[in-house]
Amino acid sequence: MAIIQMVHDLPSDVTGKTWKEKNLETTHKIPLWSLVEIDYEDATNKGVRLLVCGHTRDCDGTPLYSLTWDRDYYEQFVNNQYATVSTGGYSEDGLKVIRAASNNRFNLTPISRSSQVKQMLCGRFSRISTGRLYGHTPSPGGGYRGKGKVGK
Repeated sequence: MAIIQMVHDLPSDVTGKTWKEKNLETTHKIPLWSLVEIDYEDATNKGVRLLVCGHTRDCDGTPLYSLTWDRDYYEQFVNNQYATVSTGGYSEDGLKVIRAASNNRFNLTPISRSSQVKQMLCGRFSRISTGRLYGHTPSPGGGYRGKGKVGK
């Protein structure tokens, strides 16, 4: 009978720790709710910007990240088994941090969070000054109306 030896159970260095033990000591470096860009060289979704919504690990203990497009949607449907609210399995080396998370959910002013998040996810950061986004004026409903593209 053949004995199967998992690679992550092999010793990784002279200390005698296995690869899995060594990987489990590694912490996640990207905080939850940070805006990241997928940066894998040959990925079809390279350049897509999403929010980190979960810290997970691979079978060998390697830190992985789950990503979502909207925090409110994620929090509303995360426990619904039929809703797709995130995608997972991204490693640190394939993600580029665009904006690290802070205590203020997205470092945004309260004038229209959803519009600002949509612009961030599209890669179009606009300067916020005196309650206006460049090229747009606040509408009575809290959204934005205006002409032309959002400034780069």
